[in-house]
Amino acid sequence: MAYWLRQDAAKGSHKISAQKFKFMGELLGAGASVLVTDIDVIYVQNPFRYLYRDSDLEGTTDGWDAATGYGWTETVDDPPLGWARYAYTHRSTAWNSGLWFVQATRGGQRLLRILAHRMATENTWDQTAYNEEVGLPARGALSGAAITRRAANYLCFANSKTLFRKVLRERRLAEHRVVVSHVNYHGNKPAKMQAIYDKYHGGSSAAAERQLASEPTTLLNTTILEADAWLQLNGGFVGGRELGASARWAGASNVISSSCVPNPPSLGMEYPLHLIHPEGGELPRCDAPASAAGGASAVPCALLEALVFKARRAVYLVPVAAHEAEEVAAFLDAAQPASLDAPVLLAPRDAAAADMLLATGAASPPHVRVLAAPRAAWSASGAAAEAAGAGAAASAAAYETAEALLRAGVGVLLLSPRVVLLRSAPLSSLHGDADIEVASEGWDDRSAYGYNHVLDDPSMGHTRSCHGLRIAAHDAGLLYAQPTHEAAALMATVATRLRAEGASGIGVDATRVLSEELWLPAHNGVRRAGARTRVMNVLCFGNSKLFFAAHLHESYPSHVPAAVHVSYHEKPAVYMRALVARYRRGERGAMQPLLTERISKEERALCAGPRTFGARAGSARLVAFVQEHGPWEWSGTPPFRFKAGGVLDTPWGAGRWGALGDGDDLLFADFVGSRHNLRFDPQQMGRFTSSRCGDGEPVVGKLVHAGSRGRAF
Repeated sequence: MAYWLRQDAAKGSHKISAQKFKFMGELLGAGASVLVTDIDVIYVQNPFRYLYRDSDLEGTTDGWDAATGYGWTETVDDPPLGWARYAYTHRSTAWNSGLWFVQATRGGQRLLRILAHRMATENTWDQTAYNEEVGLPARGALSGAAITRRAANYLCFANSKTLFRKVLRERRLAEHRVVVSHVNYHGNKPAKMQAIYDKYHGGSSAAAERQLASEPTTLLNTTILEADAWLQLNGGFVGGRELGASARWAGASNVISSSCVPNPPSLGMEYPLHLIHPEGGELPRCDAPASAAGGASAVPCALLEALVFKARRAVYLVPVAAHEAEEVAAFLDAAQPASLDAPVLLAPRDAAAADMLLATGAASPPHVRVLAAPRAAWSASGAAAEAAGAGAAASAAAYETAEALLRAGVGVLLLSPRVVLLRSAPLSSLHGDADIEVASEGWDDRSAYGYNHVLDDPSMGHTRSCHGLRIAAHDAGLLYAQPTHEAAALMATVATRLRAEGASGIGVDATRVLSEELWLPAHNGVRRAGARTRVMNVLCFGNSKLFFAAHLHESYPSHVPAAVHVSYHEKPAVYMRALVARYRRGERGAMQPLLTERISKEERALCAGPRTFGARAGSARLVAFVQEHGPWEWSGTPPFRFKAGGVLDTPWGAGRWGALGDGDDLLFADFVGSRHNLRFDPQQMGRFTSSRCGDGEPVVGKLVHAGSRGRAF
């Protein structure tokens, strides 16, 4: 075999990993794409025959079904917020650094340069850094690799969990021949590798059968693994409140003032945008109008010629429904169109919306134009189906209009009429280094920008902790699209999906569709537009769940956002007017009556109750259990010990603990100046959720079992 000997003085796993990424970058610089492989991979077929080669990176994940293999969307529930309790989120199992194909592209080179830098300057695991850089978008000072991604077929590029619990057991896959298998989930690697080799190369299944005999038969999906209600909290994902990174990036960490000035690109790397019409040239001639699917002109030619404003080719595009008259009035009041840095286009979703805009005089302010309503392009049987289809068609028309603008060389700030613009030049707060800059439906740093989440599968033994990524959905009601080929393709794809899902009766939600297209990878026959994504700073381009949380105003009283989308609240005009009064007119108490407290009445009563050590009749079993077992971990951090006499040992200092209330599932744990109410699962007392009395922040804790710190890499 050919080899390339690279001698280096690097010592330690982290430094050696840094060299690995550096050397791979040199290969890409020479024009050679690279298939990266660990030595615990068995090759059954030539992998290069099964690569699509349409993305910067094609990688394997630790998934074992279609959802975990390619990523999935789910809804989280935050009950204290009432009407605003639900939100979309996306998840994936970890991108595995043991088997991946990186192409000799600028994106591939950027990825390896970032990884080499992180491994040389941080005390982190190469698998963790790789997973984050491949899976998470650009945010704040982190410009990201801006790569396109494809997830390899999990049944062809199979990890050992998939192979031994699915491929070798299911009758329908009896004749299936994998391409490769990565023995990442199992500790007895040599025996497992030999069994795979014997089956696929030696023609003998005897060794594989012996391995299957000792292998558990369970292969549970995430719904079953996380069926218990306490897991909905997911380690504080729902109720988190940490905004330190956002504050630094926004210049709000000093609490006195904030600028929302974009951060310079990390490592001096800038992604070259593929502009449809490079800046500096004239706008293209508009000989024929672009046609929307409904048969109407998406953007009139005469209007395109008038969109160059203050030497910036950009426009605010606001799709409007007939029932949103109050929201449009509040939007225009806050936006002050005459002083904005680009003109405003109001796009009625249908004829009724056009009539409403005409009747209310919404088009009268300077620099506001109203587009023609799209023609009706829907026919279906049944009033409900017709209404759903018409709604999908109207949503699709907005993205088709955006596509037409982008292809004409005009950038689009696509806004819901529920967005409140609070600075006169919001475009100046954009980075301009990605095809799509989009706000988040998240409410803190972890949810908005993504984090490393751990899924617990006890049946896997020492590799029970399966790492992955989790992130709140990107907000379709607040985004900026550069006039690039990728952004235009994305708009077209979203429009197509909205029309198709509306026709099939699937519940249509533009945020879900757009966010899936931006975050979930290509896989099999599913392709993505390849739009590079940056998540906007949530303190600069935020949502009402964040800006109407009491803790935000306590921490950053002088911060002024560029825009806030009232996406989480009923009666949005009320919240919009409160934002205008607070941030435009300086009325400090304008938002106070609407601020959301996260602590339920039950939790408040428990926080105010007696907190002394001692087992009550109902809690004696729980008190005895936590004293006898340990250590425990708190939000992933051990050791945490419940000692006799109510003495509590934590990584942050000593505290007190004891029984709480009259139930058999409650304890208190008070340390570092904070009270915490702990609720245990009576059926499996080795886990609990905690609610902090000061702000309701939830945390998940669990008993540390031998081998539970093992990872599936």
